Amino acid sequence: MKLVGALLVSLATALAACSGSPDAQQGEDTSDVKATPFELFFTNPLPDLVARGQVKQEDAEALEIKIAGGPAPDLRLVQLIDQTKGAGCSVLLADYDFNLQNIADAMVRAKGRGCDVRMVTDGDTIDRGNPSDDAGERYGRQKFDEIYEKPMAAILKAKIPVHDDGARGAIMHNKFVVLNGKTVWTGSWNMSQGDLAYWNHAFVVRSAELAAHYTKQFEFLYSHFTAARTPGNHVIDVDFVMPTQHTLEIAGRPFEVFFPKNDKATTRVAEVVASAKSTIHFMAFQFTDGPISQAVIERASHGIEVKGVFENNGACAGAYPSILAAHGSNVDLSRWTFGRIQGLRNFLHHKVFIIDHKTVVLGSFNFSKSADDANDENLLIVTDAELARSFEDEYELLAKATKLSAAPAACKPKTPNAQLVAQ
Repeated sequence: MKLVGALLVSLATALAACSGSPDAQQGEDTSDVKATPFELFFTNPLPDLVARGQVKQEDAEALEIKIAGGPAPDLRLVQLIDQTKGAGCSVLLADYDFNLQNIADAMVRAKGRGCDVRMVTDGDTIDRGNPSDDAGERYGRQKFDEIYEKPMAAILKAKIPVHDDGARGAIMHNKFVVLNGKTVWTGSWNMSQGDLAYWNHAFVVRSAELAAHYTKQFEFLYSHFTAARTPGNHVIDVDFVMPTQHTLEIAGRPFEVFFPKNDKATTRVAEVVASAKSTIHFMAFQFTDGPISQAVIERASHGIEVKGVFENNGACAGAYPSILAAHGSNVDLSRWTFGRIQGLRNFLHHKVFIIDHKTVVLGSFNFSKSADDANDENLLIVTDAELARSFEDEYELLAKATKLSAAPAACKPKTPNAQLVAQ
């Protein structure tokens, strides 16, 4: 299965027997892909890299990549929001970095239809979109950026409730939406212009059971934080009720769901990695030393194939040197070093493990201590060979592309902890 541009990957062939009709309240699915339990997107900035001369057209063709765009994730999310209608319709959106006008407009339309539309975001996004000089309306963490102003102004003008975490040091790092209590949108993709220039994934799951987990987390965050652009502390002590179970089955596929920081995930991810019998492949924006990297190194020492692409920004301060030190014929690591696309940073932003070509770890959760102990995150572990194959294709695309880039400088000993400029 080749992944093309910001391509919506339909798993229709493998999942047709498990598909159901779309919820009547969501209206007819007018996209080019029939409703299935799962949808998968990859933002693929490679055409822009070709246009800028960082990757040659012929090299891209040699990678068997069609230089053309498919439906971008923001367009599909707008469709899904526009399909929320009828009694009890709802759009619950939690996003770290938000500035896409088309999604804001879709939220406003849903509000106009009488849907329950609410938003949770990070204080940094609110600061960036706030033109006020009034210190009582700002948190002092980020400068005003006009790209953020109009989308947030439209949301607030429509009286859509927005809660944020103010000026706290940790971040509200989720990127999920719950639609009508029956569909979940999640992944590594922030709903921002910048993230369309990063390598990201977005995953849509039609499951009321999974949506119930995400709705519960949304309601916790909504009550945990206070209304945007208000003075004072924005974090309220609210009891977090630990999930009684993390496992569920969707369309015959095993799923696990976690919501760090309260609902820890590192130990479970390390266990999944340590269970590898043949292959460990990963794409990581931020991956620091700890239980997960130790599990990778342990499996590599037993001959398990380990292949991974790190975002270069922060790689040397993370797990890259320690895993590289375990180098053998079964270990192949690279660093994504492309710079900018039309003035926007071009990061490898995935947070993905693929184990034994069948199990995928995905979501907003960076493989770091701060993701487990400080930030608000979500993570899915899905066992499905077809889904794994799609992520393997994305890994191969990125791994091959790194071979075309200039070799990064060797890591210096004891590199200080880098300040990552994107989340």
